[in-house]
Amino acid sequence: VEALVLGRVASGETVTGGAFTDSWRIHRDGRLIFADAARIAGDIDAVAAGPAVLAGMKAVATVVLAAPGAEEKLAEARAVLDPLPTAGASAMPGLLICRLVAPDDRALRAVLVPLLNLLAGRALPRVWHL
Repeated sequence: VEALVLGRVASGETVTGGAFTDSWRIHRDGRLIFADAARIAGDIDAVAAGPAVLAGMKAVATVVLAAPGAEEKLAEARAVLDPLPTAGASAMPGLLICRLVAPDDRALRAVLVPLLNLLAGRALPRVWHL
């Protein structure tokens, strides 16, 4: 799980300067099976407002399940993600990737926690609950 929240919406915060770079790779049996990279720099709020970036949303998360049979969770994951129209899931053998984009941290958490419960096969530890 990797989540990023661009300011506290309820407090009216905006992120007018900074840089965020993220890059990761998944290898299996010495072969690259998935890669992802993202970079936002400068006036973060202005860049994130672009329709091809975050369309003004303030919270994003990526959830990766790399395990035998992970793809079998695709339909269930999509059902959990359904309340958030800016979320989606894709799968290939042994890999499930979910991306969630939400207007704020609360909307993100409302879908992220049930998704993690599903993928873990149990409730999250108490520390995740507010």
